Amino acid sequence: MSIRAWREYARNALMTGCLGCLLSTAALGTRAADADSSATTPFEVGVGVHLGLGKSDRARVRSLLEGGVFTSVRDEVLWSRVERERGRLAMPGSLAAIDGMLNVDSPALGLRPLLILDYGNALYGAGLPVTAAQREAFARYAAFVAARYKDQVAYLEIWNEWNEGLGSHSRPRIKGSADDYVALLRVVVPAIRRVAPTVRILAGATAHIDRRWSVRMAALGGLDLVDGFSVHPYTYAHTDAVLRRPERAIRGLQSLERDMRAAAGRAEAIPFYITEIGMPHGVAPNHLDEAEVADYLTRFLLLARAQPFVRGVWVYELLDRDVGIRGAESRFGLHDFNGRPREAMLMLRTWLRRLHGASQVSHQEDGDYHVVRWRSPDGDRLEAHWSTSGTVALRGEVGEGNPRNGLPARVGARPRFISGGSDS
Repeated sequence: MSIRAWREYARNALMTGCLGCLLSTAALGTRAADADSSATTPFEVGVGVHLGLGKSDRARVRSLLEGGVFTSVRDEVLWSRVERERGRLAMPGSLAAIDGMLNVDSPALGLRPLLILDYGNALYGAGLPVTAAQREAFARYAAFVAARYKDQVAYLEIWNEWNEGLGSHSRPRIKGSADDYVALLRVVVPAIRRVAPTVRILAGATAHIDRRWSVRMAALGGLDLVDGFSVHPYTYAHTDAVLRRPERAIRGLQSLERDMRAAAGRAEAIPFYITEIGMPHGVAPNHLDEAEVADYLTRFLLLARAQPFVRGVWVYELLDRDVGIRGAESRFGLHDFNGRPREAMLMLRTWLRRLHGASQVSHQEDGDYHVVRWRSPDGDRLEAHWSTSGTVALRGEVGEGNPRNGLPARVGARPRFISGGSDS
């Protein structure tokens, strides 16, 4: 999501009185996830790779994924590349890298890919598919891709940031309504189910926490058509450090899930998939250093893992786009353009190993003091502690105010790991 789009969202939210958005930052076949519960569905930790856009090198991407840190990759196969002549669908040579990733690399690395079906096609007006003919054409493309990769991908996501009109070639870009999006789902989802019944279908993929759009989608029955709701709860463009915190993003997601559940008339939690989250390094408006980005992503991951309704997080993104471009979009990488791991990558690798096989994950907070607790596969109790109000004494049980086991330890914005009565 661009800085310009984010600022426009923030300005509109203030103008319409939606301050809370900023502060909290028909039977169509059986859903693929109906047979699963949150206890049996794996929690995904994935990363965006951008092979489908031709912005990354497949060999380099594979080498960076070989450490076993991630369980999934997120990429896309553009409609405009698959259908270059009306009615003729084919995988062109320009998509060889993503094809190789899905057919060869992902199985070899044990990854469960998420593939986005997205963006406009000049053969059908270049904008968002909002007419009956455009929806049918998009559905044919979606079914073609789904059939080709039904055994290779775990998730298909319908569009990317429709609410901001992303991927439309219309100028000026027109934002997509929830009404038109649900109308698209009603045509596309059955087409996918017929050819790939076991693949989970995600919908939403909203740029930022767009409460009004998402609640409207839920009220229209959009959630009944798919297996989960995806969202990109970015906070990076806030110049106020408090509003930029991951704790704010998580509270916003909690509130959004409650509002959507009420609008949909549901009692059970809505499965949320955070298919993009990240922070750009060293660019305007906040010029964040590597340590700040690392702390943000680690805390977000810990907090998301403790939310029962969140089923996965995909970090944006694996690798910087271009060494010569200074814009935010090119500086989200967990690795720089040359493949050097940034501090966030090193921290995530450590924390994801600690969280491997975790159960009974919970979060407690007392003011600005936070603790995430979980059980290891061996039954050991593990904890992460941090404070968002400066460096404070390490506490035992949250609220007690006493140091853990008499240790004279202190914690700050960087999570501290506690295991078996000792800390590290």
